[in-house]
Amino acid sequence: MTLRSTIQLSTSSPSDRVVLCIELPSPAHLLLWGIRRLIADRLQDRQVALTFDTLLGEQARRVLILLRTWLAEIALQSQRRIRIGTPCCHRVDDHELRLLAALERAQRGDNARCQLILQALTGVMTTDMLAEIACQLGEALLSAQVRLDVASLMPAEALPRLH
Repeated sequence: MTLRSTIQLSTSSPSDRVVLCIELPSPAHLLLWGIRRLIADRLQDRQVALTFDTLLGEQARRVLILLRTWLAEIALQSQRRIRIGTPCCHRVDDHELRLLAALERAQRGDNARCQLILQALTGVMTTDMLAEIACQLGEALLSAQVRLDVASLMPAEALPRLH
């Protein structure tokens, strides 16, 4: 299974509410741009590395390695196609919001909800490894002063509830 067969480039969002990139807080917008570029270039994009290096400082290399690892693992483990917009797309796909929300939950130490989001996105019931990488990536982003906040942009029914 290749990265492209699991993670599909998309130019549209099937969701009723259209979220635009300019609505994302700057840290989430930067991360989404990096995800899109990495997927489009099969995890090898020099521009992402240079931009992260400039903006994230000492943590840039760690963030980039963890982000590549996380995306590759999602591609390997996913039972479903995951839609990722092209780097220049102005709309944020539902699946992209879920990826960012999983990282946000990981940053906040909410591993249970991170796993639930990843399970819904990938169709895989055991997402321990994906959640662990997300936690490490979230910590690396926090070390670089990057805090994600995207849950408010997601429809309420898309956010998992714990009983």
